[in-house]
Amino acid sequence: MLWIYRVLVFVLKPFALKRLGRLAASCSEKTQGLEPSRLGHFPWRDPNTPPPNLWLHAASVGEVATLSPLIEHWLEKDQRLMVTTFTPTGLDQLHERFGDSIETVFVPLDARGAIQRWLKAIQPPALIVAETELWPELYHQCHLAGIPIVLVSARLSKRRLMRYRRWRGLYRHAIDAITLAACQSEAEAKRWHELGLSHPSVVVTGNLKASGLKSVSLASDSNLIDRDSEAGPFNDFVWTAGSVHPTEDEVVLNAHQQLLKDHPDACLIIAPRHLKNIPAIKDRLDQMKLSWARFDPLIVRSLDHHPAVYLIETMGQLMAAYALANVCFVGGTCVAVGGHNLYEPAALKKPVITGPHVEQQQAAADQLTAAGGMLVISDAQTLFDAVQTLANDAEMAQHMGQAAHSVVQQESLSLEKTIEAIEPRLPI
Repeated sequence: MLWIYRVLVFVLKPFALKRLGRLAASCSEKTQGLEPSRLGHFPWRDPNTPPPNLWLHAASVGEVATLSPLIEHWLEKDQRLMVTTFTPTGLDQLHERFGDSIETVFVPLDARGAIQRWLKAIQPPALIVAETELWPELYHQCHLAGIPIVLVSARLSKRRLMRYRRWRGLYRHAIDAITLAACQSEAEAKRWHELGLSHPSVVVTGNLKASGLKSVSLASDSNLIDRDSEAGPFNDFVWTAGSVHPTEDEVVLNAHQQLLKDHPDACLIIAPRHLKNIPAIKDRLDQMKLSWARFDPLIVRSLDHHPAVYLIETMGQLMAAYALANVCFVGGTCVAVGGHNLYEPAALKKPVITGPHVEQQQAAADQLTAAGGMLVISDAQTLFDAVQTLANDAEMAQHMGQAAHSVVQQESLSLEKTIEAIEPRLPI
């Protein structure tokens, strides 16, 4: 089936490049300049530049958070790293976090010519992939070139397992190319076994996102505001809804409007997953006649009076918003997206609320629920019920926050476990 896939990629490649170009146009100038790498071209790269010691791939922002602890670890050991991502926002996140200490480019499209040019130009000795990325051509060409492929924080939802098994003929080469899958949990490891990986090729090491948050505290980052200090800006209940998708914002705002009836001084901080959704949220706020203002941590701290809603309009402020909250709702869970990073509010000792769609964060969701640090809702009414309960019971909220934090602490050893499992398989 690989040849059919190649024909489809060839036909769809112009449309994919056009769409990806539009996405890059809204990002930094440096990001826009890296578009040739989509086809395996590196006009800016000195051919005498030595190949990286390791090539790491993160699909987007969430996967960048997963790889960050490993990147920091290998930078401390003076390894030359190339890190790729598929999205402009992921690349901007890498630039912001690591600057020029790593080489960052877009991963090439999964087309045979692009991949072959890429491998010839870069000559990577190994590929480390975050979470779940099975690209038939990329993995097949790496396998032919003798490049080991290691998955870290590997996860595999039931839905993806069914898809890969249904199209086994297409994904067979990719699955056979995997050297090691370092999985988030026993459940994930079992699904990789069912997909066809043998036992020596599958280990359980935990979730690297927790290791990346190991040192997070309210005092460790100037952007995080301690709302319990004497100068704290709020005197009533605050909750944050992070990484909210379209339609979820309506669920969140309806719940908050209902909450204001019993807690008129309550404040919501809402962070859309994508900044392009900000105008729609502003329109909804105006229609609902909810007072609102742009969220700025420094300004918020200096104010005596606050609107009903703060709207985050800038990337990189979500952790500050989580830090200010009594309770945190994580988006991408009331829509069929699969959820976003549940460990971020948990690391700040906040009780976590999600919708039912946590397939992409299943291991973390299971851990937080079992520990008593997370509640699952289904709609605006149940979200209001959960938020109202925690607003009226500070002791319960504190207990849940401590339980959520304990999960992050337990998972923080995942970096050491991952390094121990994968480094013997890597040529470093």
